[in-house]
Amino acid sequence: MAIDLTTGSYFSIGFAVASRVREPIKFRRLTMSSEGMNKEKWVSLFKEIGLDEDTMLKWHREFESRFPDGHQSFLEWLNIPGDEIERIRAL
Repeated sequence: MAIDLTTGSYFSIGFAVASRVREPIKFRRLTMSSEGMNKEKWVSLFKEIGLDEDTMLKWHREFESRFPDGHQSFLEWLNIPGDEIERIRAL
């Protein structure tokens, strides 16, 4: 199913993408994985679309609450170290 990026908030668009993550392996299979996506690049994208620190925190909390396995695999896909992943998931 396609995601219509012309409607809805960036927050809801992020969840539309996240809701399609059912298995940890799916993020690793994304084409972007070969482009060296990392935390800094992802945060930069969020800031470019106007998300502030509070909104990013809310996004992570909702992601963890609704899709804990997907959130874990997403953080791994960003090449975040295990101890930092634990800290992020506990926010």
